[in-house]
Amino acid sequence: MNERTDFLTLMTGLRAGEACAVVEACRRYEDGVLVTIRRHLTRRLRSRFDSRDFLQEVWTTFLTAPAGRYVFTTPAELRAFLARLAHDKVIDAARHQAAVRFGGTRETAGGDAIDGLTSSAPRADELAMAGEEWERWLGRISPAHRGVAARVRDGYTHEEIAAMTGFSPRSIKRIVDRLEEVAAHDLSEPDD
Repeated sequence: MNERTDFLTLMTGLRAGEACAVVEACRRYEDGVLVTIRRHLTRRLRSRFDSRDFLQEVWTTFLTAPAGRYVFTTPAELRAFLARLAHDKVIDAARHQAAVRFGGTRETAGGDAIDGLTSSAPRADELAMAGEEWERWLGRISPAHRGVAARVRDGYTHEEIAAMTGFSPRSIKRIVDRLEEVAAHDLSEPDD
């Protein structure tokens, strides 16, 4: 079974609520989510929360969403969504802690503190468009550098990627700079 078919089978199992699909998704994507969480977890939050608390919140949010709410066609789209969800969970906790510390919380009907900001979680159509852009940008860098770019997107630090790939952190920075140049060039061109 190829990777795409395997992924679509996994997504079908998740939508159907199959326990084995949930276990498999957690196994495949947990490490990337934890990297994102740990990257954004401040020292103050680390003293109050464990990164696995946020991981559990990410999975709960994702797995309890209505079956058709999120549609992913590639593993990269799902990884990007989970990373964004993890980032948002940590940021929400930081906002809540800051609001509590400075006495400026307001309560929702459910008792959760809010700060008046809306969620920055992307919609499914935004994820699909981002996935298409990502694939186009990857096509414009060398195949040897695509794995580095994917790991950067997944939230790994340059040092972690260097340990995984054998590239130096400086080379990784150049690869990221090249991808940013490609993206900036594409964004500056007018649409047809």
